[in-house]
Amino acid sequence: TALRQDRFEHLQRVSLSFYSANQSGSLVFTLMQEVHGINGLVHGGVMLVLIDLFQLAVATVLLVHLSAPLAAAVLILMPLYLLTFRLFNPRLRRASEEIQQSLGRMSGKLQESIAGVSLVRSLGGEHLESTQFRRLDEQHLDLVIKQSHLGHSMGATSELFVHMGTAVII
Repeated sequence: TALRQDRFEHLQRVSLSFYSANQSGSLVFTLMQEVHGINGLVHGGVMLVLIDLFQLAVATVLLVHLSAPLAAAVLILMPLYLLTFRLFNPRLRRASEEIQQSLGRMSGKLQESIAGVSLVRSLGGEHLESTQFRRLDEQHLDLVIKQSHLGHSMGATSELFVHMGTAVII
């Protein structure tokens, strides 16, 4: 909550031109997502990395203890496995950022549409509002599909190296 409060106080201090250039719904969404993402990283991401590193260390020690040549043969694949993540992670990160921006735009459009619904209806603008939101929604879906393809490609490639390591052992 301290981080959320700090971000809120920062928003209170920014210039009015900042608010003119950004949709309020997008700002609210971004604020909540940033805080949620940081909390997830601190509480979940770091622990998962530490657990994975511990498991890798234990498996390596056990494998070396069983057979040093076999361990060397398996560990030769490790750079390829790490290279997979090095190549895919930046692309996945960019795809995730694009999705967050898209959700921010959708939230902004939704908030502005709901806030101005009486004006939109009085001017007969429902169809235009619906068309604009549908366009944002379709763009968002394209970004989600792109991210999904990248994630599955990374998973399939890393699994290939895991199974190659298993095949070396067998």
